[in-house]
Amino acid sequence: MAEEIIMSEEEEEEILEDVAYRYLCELVDRYMVQVEERGLMGRIKSCRIHDLMRDFFLSKAERG
Repeated sequence: MAEEIIMSEEEEEEILEDVAYRYLCELVDRYMVQVEERGLMGRIKSCRIHDLMRDFFLSKAERG
């Protein structure tokens, strides 16, 4: 259980899943990730990387 709790920037304990979801929402807000499906409560169920971001990442990976 302890490994699922981390310290956030605000110095409060948060569950790792909540922090990860917040980061995912930031990526969505920056148009780096596209939401494919949302659940009944509006939470992201599935997502994908934008085609332009995928191409960018692949070109960076090829260069090393």
